[in-house]
Parts: sequence; C-alpha cells; structure tokens
Amino acid sequence: MCAASVFAWVLTVGQMPQQFSAWVSTMNLSPLAFLGIICVYMLIAGCFIDGVSAFMIILPMVLPMASSLNINLVHLGIIMITTVAIGMFTPPFGLNLFVAQPIAGGKMSEIFKGVMPFVLVSIVALILIVLFPDISLILPNLVYAK
Repeated sequence: MCAASVFAWVLTVGQMPQQFSAWVSTMNLSPLAFLGIICVYMLIAGCFIDGVSAFMIILPMVLPMASSLNINLVHLGIIMITTVAIGMFTPPFGLNLFVAQPIAGGKMSEIFKGVMPFVLVSIVALILIVLFPDISLILPNLVYAK
C-alpha cells in the first residue's frame, strides 16, 4: 500500500492525470466507452494488486476525465469497486484464488473451474450496473431526494 501511495504521488506530480485526461479527450469517447475502458483497467489491476492499491494508482488519472464527461462519481466508484472485486477472484492471477486454494485444499485448476460461473455472473452484473446507473444510484437518490 505504501508503494502504491508513492506511485500515485509520482503520477500526480508528473501530471499524469492531466495527460491522461487530455489523451482521452482527443479520442472523443462517450461516457459509456470511457466506463468500459475503466472496467477493463480495473479488472486487470484487480488480478494483480489489492483493491486499495489499484484505487490509489488509477483513481487520480480517471477522476478528472470522469468529471469532464459528467459521470456521476458515486456511480464511478461503485463500478470501480465492483470491477476490482471481480478481478481479485478472476483466474489466473486473482489474489483471492491464492487465498482460497490452501483453504479448499484443492488444485488451482479445480479452483479455476469452480470460480468461473461466479466470474461470469459477476461480469453480467457489472455490465448491468454500467448500462443502468439507477441500479447503483437508487439509495443515494432516495437519501438525497428533494
């Protein structure tokens, strides 16, 4: 976590968020395409590093562009949390798989086969969350309804 914090600081000092935002803005992405890219990045990050480190590294680069695309930041946060959680149990490098293997006492190939239905269902749920923001925003909207 300390290394991720230092890396995030280096990215910020090096103005990587601004450069990333400028690069993405030249591509004229729709908010939906941008969220799709974020899902892929967070899924890959979740396979290799823990969630907190992934957020500390990726969020400073993503936040300015998400704001400029008028993406609800609560919705973005829920998408990022869900995606990194899926990545943490996605074969072949999901960190939680290495935790589950000694507990289950099985081979990694058996763990991979057992977890795949859950990965597929979770990805379908993630797609629904991305496509229908009201799913993730129903509680905040109820609390802050005027």
